[in-house]
Amino acid sequence: MALMTAAPSAFAETNFPKCQKGEIDAKVHNKKFLVGQDCKSDGRADFSNGPARNGYAKKSQSKKKPSHIQVSYVDGCYQDQLMTPDLRDCNYQLKTFCGEGRRWIRRMEVNTRIEENKAGSIVYGPRVCVDEDGNVVPGAGQESFDLNDVAGLITVPPRLHADNGGRGIRHAHTNFYTDAIYILQNSTLNGEPALIRATPIEYHWDYGDGTTRTTEVAGSSQSEFNVETATSHQYEETGTYTVTLNTVYMGEYSLDGGQTWIPIDGTISRESDPLQADIFRTVTRNVADDCVENPSAWGCGAPGEDSDPAR
Repeated sequence: MALMTAAPSAFAETNFPKCQKGEIDAKVHNKKFLVGQDCKSDGRADFSNGPARNGYAKKSQSKKKPSHIQVSYVDGCYQDQLMTPDLRDCNYQLKTFCGEGRRWIRRMEVNTRIEENKAGSIVYGPRVCVDEDGNVVPGAGQESFDLNDVAGLITVPPRLHADNGGRGIRHAHTNFYTDAIYILQNSTLNGEPALIRATPIEYHWDYGDGTTRTTEVAGSSQSEFNVETATSHQYEETGTYTVTLNTVYMGEYSLDGGQTWIPIDGTISRESDPLQADIFRTVTRNVADDCVENPSAWGCGAPGEDSDPAR
């Protein structure tokens, strides 16, 4: 999981004072911004029920939190990550994720009716990035999925198949297909349940005779011989050909149980193991013997044997 541009401050577990008459009265590292309990001010974030969407407070009055729920905003730094190159320490995160003049915080609710250190006694909200005025910077400081997460879903490349074991006749359609399907996995994002999936969107076929094709379908097996499909191919000459397939995946994630999907930038490609296609030709001749009764008769041999003129 990757982090988008955002940053933490170097303070931790700090309870900010309540805002008074909409004044900005919290200071951290000589920076003033609106953060604390029950903060309300037109045009600024209302933190009484969490940072307002797009950093602006609604004028409507919010419901007051029960007295046993204590709300504060604490440092968003990932602690004890010196061995993680993308996180390191809090100062590194501060410079990397949020940038100059911003702070990375997260909402913390303490339920005083639950014994300390027990499940549910402390509930954290997602990390957000705020500017000097306490306005939430949209998208900043929040975790997001990236192509590495998509790649992690595709642990095995799709298999390449051919009807009749890859044996075909020149000028006839030899059918190829793959078993590539979309891959779905449960995950979490910013502490909330999420779904992530990888979906094949393009198939790049190389039939081994200099012919290539790109399709949007994976193809399927055909019960009949010489059926033209979106993924079949006609070879002009006999021989043995190496067929390859490259499948392109796109990634998406959902935060509402799969009702809506958010695309992830970029694509991932996976190369299937190559497949061999043996292409023969047909010759029609009159024979004096029944090949069922006398399989060794002229013209009755299996494909590729010396007695077979059809190679």
